[in-house]
Amino acid sequence: NISFGSRYMSRYTNYGLDLSQDRSALGYDLAIAHERGFSVAAGAVQTLGTGNGLQQWSVGLGYEWQVSESFALSGEYTHYVYANDSVNVLAALSNGISFSAELSLDVADVGISYDTFLGTNSASYYGLDVSGFYQIMNISIVPFAQVTFMSQSVESRLLKSTKTGIGKGGPPSTSTSSTSSVTTVTGLSSFSVHVVVIYPVIDRLSISFHPSYQYSPKAEVSTRSSQFVWSVGLRYAFDF
Repeated sequence: NISFGSRYMSRYTNYGLDLSQDRSALGYDLAIAHERGFSVAAGAVQTLGTGNGLQQWSVGLGYEWQVSESFALSGEYTHYVYANDSVNVLAALSNGISFSAELSLDVADVGISYDTFLGTNSASYYGLDVSGFYQIMNISIVPFAQVTFMSQSVESRLLKSTKTGIGKGGPPSTSTSSTSSVTTVTGLSSFSVHVVVIYPVIDRLSISFHPSYQYSPKAEVSTRSSQFVWSVGLRYAFDF
């Protein structure tokens, strides 16, 4: 299967982190998947507005193992290239490794994930999500909720804020070397609820709308603790 698409994002966020300096962005992706579970993917993100430009691009290799009809395991290695090392709080992390497991139950799917990033510093994210699937005529609706916990070393120059108080996550622990100051941010990264709506426009071409609410208590790495984020995209896919 080959698929490629583009989407507009009101904000580019991941794990509750602000990755587009509070601006909208365009995302592009291309993926090839084999029926035996192997896949290769490439993607890019372009921020919009003042200072817009290609913020990052990535290439990745993955494998999914369908253990049984109701249980699947997957892993992926991704290499990231950023416009510069201060474009966002993940820009110093050039390599990512992800593992996930998904259990399909009668009423919902439950997934767990572990993402670790390597580079100048390091980061680890642990996720839990619960999702459903509904079909109304030709429209597919996928609601899901997700919670993510983080442990990341961030150079102090990239921090959004170190203020404390309600919803701010408390003071971070800090270690300083002779070359730079590094802050370790740990705890709840985000809680979010999503609805993905997919509508087939014509054969192989679909449009999607993805609104979500996101609560991100870590003011050190997110400019907003509470926000609505949405995206709309087009995707073309075909088998061969």
